[in-house]
Amino acid sequence: MHRDVKGSNILLTKEGEVKLVDFGLSRKLKNTLDKRSTIVGSPCWMAPEVINCSQKEGDSGAYDNRVDVWAIGIREAIFRGGVPTFARRESRKPFRGEKTSLHPNEILNHDLSVIGSLVYCDSDASDHAVTKAGITAIELGDGKPPFQDMHPTRALFQIMRNPPPTLYRPANWTQDYNDFIAECLEKNPEHRPYIMELMEHPFLTALPENDYHFAQELKAILDDVAEKGRSTRLPESNVRKNLLETGQNSPPQMMHTEDLAALDQITEDTILVELHERLKQGHSHTFVGDVLLVINPNEEQDIYGLKHHVQYQFKSRCDNAPHIFAVADRAYQDAMHHEEPQYVLLAGETLSGKTTNFLHLLKHLSYLGKCVSIAYPCGGPAIIHRSLEHVIQSGNGAGDKLLQAVQIVHAMGNAATPINPDSTRHMLQMEVTFTSTGKVSGAILWLFQLEKWRVTTSERHQANFHILYYFYDAMEADRNLERYHLDGGRRYRYLRTTKTEGSSEGSHGPREDPQGNVSKFRDFQKRLAALDFDKEQQDTLWCLLAAILLLGEVTFKDTEDKKAAEIENPDVLAD
Repeated sequence: MHRDVKGSNILLTKEGEVKLVDFGLSRKLKNTLDKRSTIVGSPCWMAPEVINCSQKEGDSGAYDNRVDVWAIGIREAIFRGGVPTFARRESRKPFRGEKTSLHPNEILNHDLSVIGSLVYCDSDASDHAVTKAGITAIELGDGKPPFQDMHPTRALFQIMRNPPPTLYRPANWTQDYNDFIAECLEKNPEHRPYIMELMEHPFLTALPENDYHFAQELKAILDDVAEKGRSTRLPESNVRKNLLETGQNSPPQMMHTEDLAALDQITEDTILVELHERLKQGHSHTFVGDVLLVINPNEEQDIYGLKHHVQYQFKSRCDNAPHIFAVADRAYQDAMHHEEPQYVLLAGETLSGKTTNFLHLLKHLSYLGKCVSIAYPCGGPAIIHRSLEHVIQSGNGAGDKLLQAVQIVHAMGNAATPINPDSTRHMLQMEVTFTSTGKVSGAILWLFQLEKWRVTTSERHQANFHILYYFYDAMEADRNLERYHLDGGRRYRYLRTTKTEGSSEGSHGPREDPQGNVSKFRDFQKRLAALDFDKEQQDTLWCLLAAILLLGEVTFKDTEDKKAAEIENPDVLAD
């Protein structure tokens, strides 16, 4: 049992002979039906029963030499990435001695007879030798195995949960070839054929027995392409007893699942350990079934740029690591394909990152809605060469206005608390709408549970809404306070800037940053202008904010009969 049959372990000699190498993971079986129960192999080539053997006990968790048959099928399937011609069109003439510019891994991609001759050259040898020949005949080519672009842990999960991989375009290949792959990639090992049974498949029995001529042909092709070599080579990954080895110099690492729902034992301790280990590796996003769990790393991460927008554009969830963009992409695709509204709920404690992830979610929805008509004008990812700003400015501009509207709501509905300088003090529901072609068309916003008491409270450690500080400090910097009948000094009660003995000022927010508030007010004005608020409408808003600050200075006293109250300082409202 070889257990590590793959392209990099197949070599060709100068005489055109095929050699299988690297027996580091192989084990000699006592008999044909002997089994093993160790989790070893290269992730993309591992059979489902090898991955699953740790979850079962006794013989039910063991596997036999048919795991190498699965590897044969995988090597068949990888040809979809190259330009193979064998088993594709029966009308093709044999390739004999002509010069070629093919990659060394493509030298077998020329004629079905070459494959058959190499298989039959070892037909009298052991099952393992036949495996060697069959793998060589089918696998070598300029392709890649399924899930090669995924993280090894994600690849193992996909092998277990997904149907067996197939050729990229099965219709381009003969029925025998497709059926041969299907026989090899049977997920139930009890239904998968042994090597000698596989030798009776029509794909192999239809081939000539004498392979000498084609071995010489391989030699000639090899001489022509051997000097070119391979420009790059991906690092190889191996799994040994649940440890992932990547390269020769990297220490083995524990493999951690990207979906907690796939854990063998789901307990509080196993979940916490898994999340902690993933966070130490820099992964703050983890799926729990359809739910995305995000742990706030409290640091800047370079995972929200244009590269990641493109990476999570119209993809299957299993194609990439867990990410907030994956949630947005799936919601967008489901809305477009099924024509049904999709709902995304963000919940968590303060400082958990709800607002930040909401903005990332909205940015990616805006990106998808704007690049849908410009990203693939010729069927290729031309958008990768564009800047994100260019994409935002493309289309009808609705997506950019959504982001501006949310920033306006946050300026007017966010406030600093003792532990969070930019805490959302309301619940926001936003309905994003798209046209039938997938472009962003607009949005409707609803605000619930706004903390109105925050305006009038006397608690010094609770700051007021950001917009009051933006407005006042900007007017003071521009010397426009008199226009709104306001005085300087930031001594208004609703601003709550006066320190009291023994008070705790809480976290550092807009209340403690007058100079920063001026630039933020300028940005606020630009956002209002982007949403078509004219000068008169903006001035009305400034007057309302000034009136709120002035009303906070009004005090009351009891009347002489103490049955009512009257204004104690009417001069505040005299103007």
